[in-house]
Amino acid sequence: MKRVLLVIMICMSCLGLGGCGINRNSEKNTISCSESDYLWEDNIILGLTEEGAAKSELCIPKRCKGFGNMVFSNADNVKKVTFESDQDIDLGGGFGMADRLSEIDLPAHLTTIPAYAFWGCESLTTMIIPEGVLTIEEGAFSNATGLKKVVFNGAVTEIRKSAFEGCTSLKTLKIPDTVEVIGEYAFAKCESIKKIRLPEGLKEAGTGVFYGCSHLKRIIVPESLQLEDYTSTSLAQISIITLSKDAPVVKVVKGSWMDQNYDSVFGRFRKKYY
Repeated sequence: MKRVLLVIMICMSCLGLGGCGINRNSEKNTISCSESDYLWEDNIILGLTEEGAAKSELCIPKRCKGFGNMVFSNADNVKKVTFESDQDIDLGGGFGMADRLSEIDLPAHLTTIPAYAFWGCESLTTMIIPEGVLTIEEGAFSNATGLKKVVFNGAVTEIRKSAFEGCTSLKTLKIPDTVEVIGEYAFAKCESIKKIRLPEGLKEAGTGVFYGCSHLKRIIVPESLQLEDYTSTSLAQISIITLSKDAPVVKVVKGSWMDQNYDSVFGRFRKKYY
């Protein structure tokens, strides 16, 4: 009898959990997506209706294929945005200057964070980059001054010019080893970063990647890293004139490519082996 009851309880639990499967979209499914919250041109969202602008949480309907510029810039009430569909979408500049937006759950199959997509989003504190994203375009998160943590879930290959420039609160950042290109000033003025590990796959670094990162104290270089396109100011320019005593410690593996080419990459920065 006890066994029969146990089987019944397990079956009931399975039904409650969607057949014992984990529904990763359960939270999305509980949020109502209303097309009447938006002003449309075909399948492009150009703005918010009075009804939409009054809400604190909005869901982007699966009908949406893109956005006009700065759709949410004057949406003072909107704090959270989710997407009904996980399919790829062109974010454009729809969220630029959305300075009250504190949380956004991006589609799982997004492939690109477009240029200036979240520039000036001062209230964003955490950004989770979906697994499908390969490129973070120019200025994508520039001047998102409240951004403290960025989590990369996938295999990003390019972080372009000024992508995170001016993210003055950014502290937690682990650049994926799949990144091959970091553009000029990509992390400039991220003055809260104290430690950074360069990605193993890095091949190209633009000018002043860490320019203005005044609290950067340690740079860790993987043994296998081999740069192909860089200048003497790519990784070694923290300020206009970076004195040796103020420069971060750079940790390298003895005998590695970086060890052998250290002077041309980091100049007078202090080198330590690990």
